Amino acid sequence: NIYAMSTEELYNYCRSKGFDEAYCKIAELIIIKRLKGQALYDAMGYSPSQAKRIRKKILKHLKH
Repeated sequence: NIYAMSTEELYNYCRSKGFDEAYCKIAELIIIKRLKGQALYDAMGYSPSQAKRIRKKILKHLKH
């Protein structure tokens, strides 16, 4: 379960899935810090539509 991982475990798992450091950091914001909505968009530095697309891609790859 990705939601039970520590930050270090999550980063290692993300790297094993081929994510770069930027995507690992975004995964941390989504999974560890549980940011949503505007707080997530602001932390990511992307527009809401870009952030939603990236969030969906990350979660899809990490849950499979």
